[in-house]
Amino acid sequence: MKEKIRNIRGIVIRSRPFMENDLCVAVITELGEKLDLIVKGARGKNSRRKGHLEVLNLISATVYESRHNSYLQTVRCENPFFRLKDSYFSIFSICRLVEIINARVLEEDPHQEIYDLLLETMTLLNSETSHLFTVDFALVKLADLLGHLPSYKNCGSCHRVEDRMYLSESSNALNCSECRNANDTPVELKYRKAMEFFREAGLSALQKISLSEEESEFLKNIIEKLFEKRMKVVA
Repeated sequence: MKEKIRNIRGIVIRSRPFMENDLCVAVITELGEKLDLIVKGARGKNSRRKGHLEVLNLISATVYESRHNSYLQTVRCENPFFRLKDSYFSIFSICRLVEIINARVLEEDPHQEIYDLLLETMTLLNSETSHLFTVDFALVKLADLLGHLPSYKNCGSCHRVEDRMYLSESSNALNCSECRNANDTPVELKYRKAMEFFREAGLSALQKISLSEEESEFLKNIIEKLFEKRMKVVA
């Protein structure tokens, strides 16, 4: 790779100490790239860049790319998302989404749609009208973008469509009555329709959603399992 300097705009999704006074930050850019950037001297007492590089900051920066490493030179925080970070519920929820993005998005395989999804989710959580299901909704969209979201319309094995379908504990796909395993969980039609709605609808449709506590917990359980095994492999 030829040495070059370029300007980027993106969201900080990870930050960790590197060497004695440096930081290594991961940024997903507006082009959908995940960049691992070394920031020389950022942990020093007089560094002005450290505050701009908090996780979940939207930044604009200048990056120097050498043959072996990429270095962040100048940086400016465009949006610190203070309201989001002041909410324990919001920060706890969004960290799961960010963890998966950091683990599953590769530098050589950019996903602009994932950057757009993360920014829109953070913007909603930073607003006064954020929905309790915002991150769960976004996780379904992320699973779809990464190719992890099965069909909730027909059997994942034989593609048969039945009124009564069962969720596979091993694959998180639906099975019909003939293909089901003993441990598969029955899934009512309303939940299957909800998952397909989450796949197709935009995040703005959240305001139309009204879920009971029981419905919310059942859907959250399905959504969590979308990444369960894949994240264990990464870990």
